[in-house]
Amino acid sequence: MKKIILSMLTAIMASTGMAQSDVWIWKEGSATKIESVDSITFKAPPTVINGHEYVDLGLSVKWATMNVGATKPEDYGDYFAWGETTAKEDYSGGI
Repeated sequence: MKKIILSMLTAIMASTGMAQSDVWIWKEGSATKIESVDSITFKAPPTVINGHEYVDLGLSVKWATMNVGATKPEDYGDYFAWGETTAKEDYSGGI
């Protein structure tokens, strides 16, 4: 049993190493193979609207990278009641 598992792991590692040697670029349905690559750089389109960063998830809307009123992505930000456009001054968490 150990020999079978070791053989499978060796085959997986060998195929993974070989799979990373080819670089293909796909554009408009056609593929081009790149033989030699020193580095790859991705240039993203601007992701700021009115000073606010966003992420385009391809869902026809742009999602903010942080909550309204937050200064870091991990902050809670401001609290709003349903339908209100101004933040709550006091949030006690109750009704």
